[in-house]
Amino acid sequence: MHWGIEYAQKQSAEQEKLANFLFENGVDIIIGNHAHVIEPMEKRKITLEDGTEKEVFVVYALGNFVSGQIKEHTKSTAILDMQIRKVGATGKIEIDSVDYIPVYCYDKGAGVRNRYELIDIRAAIEAYDSGDTSKVNASLYRTLKTELANIEKVLGNPITKETEQEESVEDESEVNETNTIDNKGFNPRSGGGGRRLKNKGTLVPFIF
Repeated sequence: MHWGIEYAQKQSAEQEKLANFLFENGVDIIIGNHAHVIEPMEKRKITLEDGTEKEVFVVYALGNFVSGQIKEHTKSTAILDMQIRKVGATGKIEIDSVDYIPVYCYDKGAGVRNRYELIDIRAAIEAYDSGDTSKVNASLYRTLKTELANIEKVLGNPITKETEQEESVEDESEVNETNTIDNKGFNPRSGGGGRRLKNKGTLVPFIF
């Protein structure tokens, strides 16, 4: 899906509206781009007009894969690894897991043969930390560390059935804690107390 605002690392309200429209009209998975930087990804379960439920997934943008752009974070991307099953009895899909490999497009400079190189960021950092400096120097290492931190901040943790269950338990715990506070005389709707519940949705976020 070609959408969004260039160089913005968060989806716009219009993107969210379009994603909801597509999900409600037969789409299960959306891979978006245009921003030239990564944006969040999200898996959730929605209820359709007929009352049926389905799992859906959207990554709003995965950034540039190979690029000569020089703006901040325009050389970072991620390769998605999604495990999907189709349930024969219903025809519905189930998204078992979503993981990703952070990648950096390294520019070796003008006039260099094979000027651009795609680097597996985590593997390169691990090699450097173990003493292998044959492919990554100190300057590039610092860049990779910065880009990895940004990618993980925007995309978040991998999504699995287990992590979703853990978040569900955490949500239930927060609700119970809020109810305990409310029973002491506070009304969170009036702004007089209670805890504000987190808007849970596992955020995780390609180039066209």
